[in-house]
Amino acid sequence: MTRHPPGGDSAAAGSLDLQLLARSFGDRHALRSPGGSVSYAELPRLVAAMAGWLGQQGVRQGDIVALTGTTADADRAALPLALLAATSLGAVAALPPARAPAARQAELLAALGPVRTAARAEMPISTEPCVPQLEAIPAPTQEELRRIAEGGDPSAPPPPLAPTLRASILFTSGSSGTPKAVVHTLGNHLASAAASAHRLPLTPQDSWLACLPLSHIGGLGILFRTLTAGACMELASAGRFTDPGRPEVAALRRCSHASLVDTQLRRLAALPMEVLSHRPRLLVGGSAVRRHLTEEVRQRGVPVHASYGSTEMCSQVATTDADAASSYAPDGATVAAEPLPGQVVRVADSGELLLRGPTLAAGYLHLGQLQPLTDNDGWYHSGDLGQLLTDGRLVVTGRSDAMFISGGENVQPEKIERVLLQHPAVLAACCVPRADEEFGARPVAFLQVEGGPLPPEGLERVAISHLTAFEMPAAYLPMPELGGGKPDRTALTRLAEREDR
Repeated sequence: MTRHPPGGDSAAAGSLDLQLLARSFGDRHALRSPGGSVSYAELPRLVAAMAGWLGQQGVRQGDIVALTGTTADADRAALPLALLAATSLGAVAALPPARAPAARQAELLAALGPVRTAARAEMPISTEPCVPQLEAIPAPTQEELRRIAEGGDPSAPPPPLAPTLRASILFTSGSSGTPKAVVHTLGNHLASAAASAHRLPLTPQDSWLACLPLSHIGGLGILFRTLTAGACMELASAGRFTDPGRPEVAALRRCSHASLVDTQLRRLAALPMEVLSHRPRLLVGGSAVRRHLTEEVRQRGVPVHASYGSTEMCSQVATTDADAASSYAPDGATVAAEPLPGQVVRVADSGELLLRGPTLAAGYLHLGQLQPLTDNDGWYHSGDLGQLLTDGRLVVTGRSDAMFISGGENVQPEKIERVLLQHPAVLAACCVPRADEEFGARPVAFLQVEGGPLPPEGLERVAISHLTAFEMPAAYLPMPELGGGKPDRTALTRLAEREDR
């Protein structure tokens, strides 16, 4: 079965013309961060100044420029400026995971092939290719870029950026295997922004909170959504949302839209009602979204859009509207979302979701070679399992590589996790198999719990009421620190085996 929404497998969106944006939106903010703001009028000049500076560091067409920053950096606008500058030079920006240690970032970058520069969001930079520890020299801040531009820097304002240009290299999470380096074209990003606007409209009067790392497609995608709408990208510090006085909460109060993961939504729901009194649109993705949380926030009149997507598809594939009644499958437990325009979804006989569309990335980069990510018919095999309802909505049930067999029965860990997450004390859950002499394997649940014992009181009653006997966890173990990322199923499976000895 294939779902092919209006818009079809159309050509990539048009070019990105910073000069046209400057004329159209003038003094409106394009970027706003704790380190200051950048208007649309000055955006072309600052990008040109950054491009001139990168050129002085030896960056040329075809090079890879590694940008490695964290969400805590004060001048977070430097990273999107550097990405646009690299694209204007015909180079491509690689953004390794912001929260990964420097040694891990260097390992991922080394697997790409020759890398010209390595920079952080404050923009220290290295002129040596593939520097193991990313040793760096300082690069311009926003104010220094302004002085360069005002001082008559010879770099011309960037011409319209063609959709065929390679714009970014992002890394998959690697939660069930080795991370892959995904190459997106500018056209992929622009097509994704256009598709998103069909479900989450955006105007020049709007601003979108970016409190996710820009090294994640959920964070980086905001740049292109706001640029194409003439809106503002609000670059906040790490979105902990643990206290009404935190800076990201103050930033959210200024924003009409925000992108969050499930944990951030939970923390936001626990804050006073007035934090969300302006009713921003919340786009939530990255993992399973708990129904009781979305309902709690929606009862405040706040629209919540649950989304399914992937790095390979440049963010959203299917996103719910803000109507709670249409956001769930008939079982009431799984999210049902309509594919966005241009995103084509097919369910293989095995239940795997096959995807294609104008947002599909150019390929995987490894040791200088671009490797295809589709089969001979142009379909990307996502590894996700799901179904298409008769009304065209997509239901995602789990990962094909996560399923295991217990006593001859197929066990889908994500189903168990969705049930466990219904308990209000469970903050995170990951289920993995553990070898068992009688059944071959039994499910073991790793839990992050808010206070109290493990498992929390009443969790067994929740599980028994929704799970069959072979799906019931044989043990509950404490979840290791996630560091803001997804659980590593491979590592947790090894840990479960050790705990059984």
